[in-house]
Amino acid sequence: MKNQEYPRRGPRVLLIFGVAVSLAVGMLTPVSAASAVDVASVSAGEVTSAHPRLLADDARFAALRSQVKSDAFSVKTYTAILASADALLTKPTLTYSSSDGVRILDTSREMVERAYNLGLAWQVTKDAKYAERLWKDLDAVTRFTDWNPNHFLDTAEMTHGVALAYDWLFSYWTADRRARLSGAIINLGLKPAEPVYDAPEGSNGPYTHGGNWAQNANNWNIVVNSGLAIGAIAVAQDDPALSSKILGAAITSIQRGIGAYANGGGYAEGLSYWDYATRYLVVLLQSLRSATGGDAGLSSLPGLDATGYFPIYLTSPSGERYNFGDSEKGVSRGPVLAGLGDLYGNASFTYAGIDEGRGGSSVQRLLWYQPGRPSTSPAASDLPLDRNFPNAAVASFRSSWTDPNATFVAFRTGSMPAASHQNLDAGSFNLDALGQNWATELGKDDYGLAGYFDEGAYGQRWDYYRMAAEGQNTLVINPYTSRPTSLADTPAARVESNLMSALSVADLSAQYPNDVTSWKRGIKLFDGRRQVIVQDEIRSSRPVEALWSMHTSASIQIAGDGRSATLTKNGKQVLARIVSQSASATFVDTAAAPLPSSPHPAKQNANDDVRKLAIAVSTKGNTTLAVQFTPLTSGLAAPSAAGIVALDNWRLDAQGTSRAEGLRVGGADISGFAATTFAYTVPWDPGAGVPAVAAYKTGATVTSTLPTSIPGVATTTITEPGKTPSTYRVLLERGPMKIKSAVATRTTEGSPGLTFDGDPTTYWTTWQDNSITYTLDQPRSIKSLQIDWRANRSRHTKFEVQTSWNGSTWVTRYDGAYDGSTGSQLIVPTSSALSKWVRIVGHGDQATDPKTSLSEIKLYSYAVTVPTATPSGSRLASVRISGVPSTMTKSQSAAIAFTATRADGRTIDPSSLSSVRYVSGNSAVAQVSASGVVTALAGGETSLGVMVTAGGVTETAYVPVKIDDPQRVRLYADADTWVRGGATSTSNYGADVQLAVKPANSGSTDESYTRLAYMGFDISALKGKEVASAILTTTAAVTEPSGERARIDAHAIDATWTESGLTFANRPALGATVGSTAVDTAFAARQTDISNYVAGKAAASAGRLSLGFTQDTPFLTGQPLITQIRSRESADPPYIDVVIKPEPATKLAPYLSSVELTGVGSTLSLDQTAQLVVTAKSTTGSTIDASALVVTYSSSDPTIVDAGASGVLTPKSVGTATISASVTTNGSTVVQKTDVGVTDPTKLRLYASGDAYVRGGDSADMNFASESKMPVKPPTGGSADQTYTRFTYMGFDLSALKGKKIVSATLSLNAAISDATGDRARLDIRAVEGAWSEAVLTFNNRPDMLAPIGSVEVDRNFDYRTLDVADRLRTLLGSDANSMSFGFTQDAPFLTPKPVIMQIRSRESTVPPYLDIVVER
Repeated sequence: MKNQEYPRRGPRVLLIFGVAVSLAVGMLTPVSAASAVDVASVSAGEVTSAHPRLLADDARFAALRSQVKSDAFSVKTYTAILASADALLTKPTLTYSSSDGVRILDTSREMVERAYNLGLAWQVTKDAKYAERLWKDLDAVTRFTDWNPNHFLDTAEMTHGVALAYDWLFSYWTADRRARLSGAIINLGLKPAEPVYDAPEGSNGPYTHGGNWAQNANNWNIVVNSGLAIGAIAVAQDDPALSSKILGAAITSIQRGIGAYANGGGYAEGLSYWDYATRYLVVLLQSLRSATGGDAGLSSLPGLDATGYFPIYLTSPSGERYNFGDSEKGVSRGPVLAGLGDLYGNASFTYAGIDEGRGGSSVQRLLWYQPGRPSTSPAASDLPLDRNFPNAAVASFRSSWTDPNATFVAFRTGSMPAASHQNLDAGSFNLDALGQNWATELGKDDYGLAGYFDEGAYGQRWDYYRMAAEGQNTLVINPYTSRPTSLADTPAARVESNLMSALSVADLSAQYPNDVTSWKRGIKLFDGRRQVIVQDEIRSSRPVEALWSMHTSASIQIAGDGRSATLTKNGKQVLARIVSQSASATFVDTAAAPLPSSPHPAKQNANDDVRKLAIAVSTKGNTTLAVQFTPLTSGLAAPSAAGIVALDNWRLDAQGTSRAEGLRVGGADISGFAATTFAYTVPWDPGAGVPAVAAYKTGATVTSTLPTSIPGVATTTITEPGKTPSTYRVLLERGPMKIKSAVATRTTEGSPGLTFDGDPTTYWTTWQDNSITYTLDQPRSIKSLQIDWRANRSRHTKFEVQTSWNGSTWVTRYDGAYDGSTGSQLIVPTSSALSKWVRIVGHGDQATDPKTSLSEIKLYSYAVTVPTATPSGSRLASVRISGVPSTMTKSQSAAIAFTATRADGRTIDPSSLSSVRYVSGNSAVAQVSASGVVTALAGGETSLGVMVTAGGVTETAYVPVKIDDPQRVRLYADADTWVRGGATSTSNYGADVQLAVKPANSGSTDESYTRLAYMGFDISALKGKEVASAILTTTAAVTEPSGERARIDAHAIDATWTESGLTFANRPALGATVGSTAVDTAFAARQTDISNYVAGKAAASAGRLSLGFTQDTPFLTGQPLITQIRSRESADPPYIDVVIKPEPATKLAPYLSSVELTGVGSTLSLDQTAQLVVTAKSTTGSTIDASALVVTYSSSDPTIVDAGASGVLTPKSVGTATISASVTTNGSTVVQKTDVGVTDPTKLRLYASGDAYVRGGDSADMNFASESKMPVKPPTGGSADQTYTRFTYMGFDLSALKGKKIVSATLSLNAAISDATGDRARLDIRAVEGAWSEAVLTFNNRPDMLAPIGSVEVDRNFDYRTLDVADRLRTLLGSDANSMSFGFTQDAPFLTPKPVIMQIRSRESTVPPYLDIVVER
């Protein structure tokens, strides 16, 4: 089916510029989208009600029943499926089994496999035995209490298997069985996913392992979302609401995972996880199509249509995949490729999944196979020989798609630390040639290793050899230092290719930022794509050491000068040559094992079947190291070594534009010729002479150059009119004679002609004493022959080789037998003579098994020799170290002794060794001299080792050493746990390997997500000792995606508690903060100074010490973030390093908690300055020394107040500005602010010191001083009724004006008409001289109003009204008055026909009345 468009449905998710915005749920979903793609939502209502509907419907199964009877591939595949189903009939029923206490994944996957095989067997045969056997497993797994959501892959895969069985056998199941299956899918599969989908953005989700897979972008995201969506499709009609929710959430979430394919179609997690994730994704897409008619547009997301090329291009000619990262060795030709071929109509994908298909589900492969569908090989599809996958930082180059001896190189072009399952493998490469793998990838180690998935910058994962840079085929700079390689992103590599060559240059400098200015590695496929060069350029301003490594399963033979090495494997050879200028660079053959100075974690793989070809380089600065790999042809000298060209000057080899139609050798066309492939290898019988070699094309000019003998290289150059010439290169290697025909005296299987057809899968078999006779094209002398046998049951075949010159007279040239399993046998006849016929007479085992069977025979006119590499008995085999005790005391010395042993067991004289080097894993703990003298320097643990070299072989040995310092004590936690509020408040987490810390948000009383950690230590060893310092070391990180930094605060705990009994509900109270540390997103060692707390406990002879961990307010960031501390059950347990006096204390910088600003009040006059003083407090309450602070001052308005760099405040104009002091120390910053008002000494503002209104009538004795509005309305003219009369009074304190000369004085009051009638009125202000008090003023005791001062006009809008009162103020000050009062009324005649109610805002309001006064200076 081609990638057709399907109707869009429901709420859509528009993907633009790498961000997906879900219009349905408002979620931002990061993906890598090259262009806008419309992704539809799917609801349960759009799922067909018919069953089956997952992957196939009734029509597809009906066609399949016919297909498995008529189509050869389908018959073969179905036969294997039925055999598997029959084998399952007697297998034990599945049980809830977890071998590691974490996963039941094996059970889930077995359920999936059984559902497919038994389900298809029932669909094709309708035989109830398959359904009933499947029900036994379904009955078992649906009774499980859960499907292990704490490791949600288990749940998702189980959901997939049960859903498939429910759907495919729906018509067979009874109603009760359907209800059971549907209920299990819903309750054990879908509902446990709801809290993950519902979790807030950035949260970890509720389960123990895998994090929030819905918000991640790794294989978990794709597998889990796919498994759940498959389950939701299966039960769409059983629970439409839940199914719709799961489908919507899964389709939204899975776009994050699919984003990993964008920008190339690769998959950074490697081929194993590509297969896992893509297999589930294809099942989902195919199920959506079969169930809804479309796939919601998911298949149109960037990269998916090209991702099938990823395994195609990363599979070498020898059939092995490039297993970088955590990928396993093996092949990547699973049915997922057939599924992709079906989705996208891609014939190359179909060919890889069907014609080359190996492994995986045969049921899926059969479902996605359609007889007659186009299926073409890479060569037939004219695929380019090279491809770059920038989104996975890997590229591959090859010389041919059809030549099994082609040269192939895959190159890890960079580092992608954000992806899962990575190794420190930037620059690593994989090399194939001559049908063998030469540079091998070690691949994954045991997932059960402690800290294996600790992938942070300081994670334990990088301690394992297979994950570290030294375990890759790359370069390590300064390899004898602790963790030399940084976990860092690298820029995109340069990748180029043409028909003659291919190259890539990667800038990997970011991995060694402190060691080099630049490190670039280039790889080039050249010489007609036959040879490979790997070149490193190091630029540094300081001396550096570098270790070049290549792991290989080949035998290694180092040349005497160390400048070349011959690799031998299965009779083939490759020459490695150092072509750099530095003569000191030499090869060594060493173990694929950590350096003596590297970590040696327990239980990691020993890599015994692999050796390492290595080069150790020391340079004072810049250096270039280049290694050239040349596949060797027996009998042909290697070409000259290539010269060094700077990587910036690397260019592709020139290629012509002329193209041949074909190429003939000895008059016969080369099989598999492609006009764009310019290098070929052709085996040729040297006894037949050198053949003619010529390209051809009508109208073109052809010239050829032939070798003088076989082996040799022939070239043929073709020039078309108007085009540049192109040269085809043919390596003529020694090959077998030409066999004209074959006949047999008896054939029981196959045919005689199949034994020289070049296909190892075809064969001829006879019975008892019979023969097969070969006719040559001309009489020849047989010097050797090779027979590929198919073993009989007894693994013994007796035979003779006979020749004849006339076809009737036979001479036995060899009488012997073949013993062993199926394989090859090289035979050298005891004599030879010219013969036209060769006969193999077989006898079976001459006892119980009369069978003789062979698949291929080759006859040679020369004695074939197979290169071998047999290790010499004098070869250095091992080294043993002695002389260093396992425990040393600070300042103690020891001398490393070693014994080097040869392969034959004899001891090697040290004086005969070419080099000896002693190393320390941590020279701060113990250093070792060039002569092997060890000096213990400080408490701690390290490894000490020796590296010895002899005859090009290096062997190493190490010993772990602990250094004790009596004045320094390390105390490990003997109890730790964490607690969580809400529904889990009574749960205990004492066995967890990580302790979560996150308090509730400030002011929140919801404890549902509160997490607190606790630790306990036995400090009885400190009794009677005076503690100088105590530093707590924890390995911690921020794990919440919404933030990058947080502070963990340690609190004193006085109450007792137990690790196994502590819960949130019974947790002890947190005491005072005793220390703090800051953490970021990388798990790393964090140090907290708790010296005072420990010293106090030790002084009190306490036996125990407890700590509680939270995040105090104010937080380091705006809100608390989830942080995780590694527990004592982890590989990085917490500990306290205690220094005992008189040793000097270890000092850590304190962590900032609060800042206080002094030195300035709330106001500042224009004629003043002020010096701000900063006082900083630590989290433990101590004052931090000012010299440790970095303070930056700023003003919100420098035109009002300028804040100088030293904290001097200079007023500039009247107003208010906010002054900020940003205080930073030890990575923490606190900003403290204060408001400063600037006053002008000539300008004063006096606010009313008292105001009130009075009212007549029944209110004449009432006081209204607290009102925020003061009404004014006199009686209507001539009326004596005072019931509605209101007057307002206002007073000001003049004491601040004593002795000042008034320039101006303006009264401002905020007033408006509040009456229902009237838009304008006049407010009259009169002088008041009598004493009055705001608190007791009433209508009856009011003072008299005197002469008018002035009037203001008022409208219906509250606004300030102003009046000049300077004269009145001068008069009062002249009489030495202490106050000034005003009365407010409306004098007759009124501005309107009658007075109206006006309101004046009082001093209790937000717009109080005031006087603005200007005085003389």
